[in-house]
Amino acid sequence: MKILRRKSDNFVVTISYHLEIKNGCLYVNDVPAPNAALADLEIIETTPPPEYIPGGYTWTAAGGWSRTSEGDAALDEKFVDEKNKKQQQINALFERNVNEIKSGILQAEIDTFSTQEKEALAYQNDSSSPTPLLSGLSSVRGISVAELTTRVLAHADAYKAAMAQAMGKKHAYEDQLKLAETLDDINAIIVE
Repeated sequence: MKILRRKSDNFVVTISYHLEIKNGCLYVNDVPAPNAALADLEIIETTPPPEYIPGGYTWTAAGGWSRTSEGDAALDEKFVDEKNKKQQQINALFERNVNEIKSGILQAEIDTFSTQEKEALAYQNDSSSPTPLLSGLSSVRGISVAELTTRVLAHADAYKAAMAQAMGKKHAYEDQLKLAETLDDINAIIVE
């Protein structure tokens, strides 16, 4: 690895190509570079002077750039911020999906879903099982406990399937986010 520095403005670029100056001409991979202003170029083959190293980076013994802890801290903070923003987008989508599933259903009714399902399953297995909630609901509605059991179980299955879709989508986005190692990885996750 070599560094090519333009003396006029200290612009520095690392080069993985073979560079050399011979007979007053710059050669890249043994091919002359046309119109290279050689008087303004310098090839550095060892550790570059500190003034040529960008802030937040250091030159490694292997001849490459490495972020310093100062550079890492700034990038890590941005990375964490972007990851948190993406998680907020994922959570917001999940909330919208759950609210859509629950639309038109009061929380007090949702709170009885597990009891309704438990009683319906018990009744389905043994019609003499006690079903205080279903019996009360069926009596007021004017339908049989057997009919209500069928409806409750169908609604329970539909509710669980819809929730599984919403949760599965959320978890899939979160899995992608956990694997993200760069800001580009995070930005590639389109939450919709």
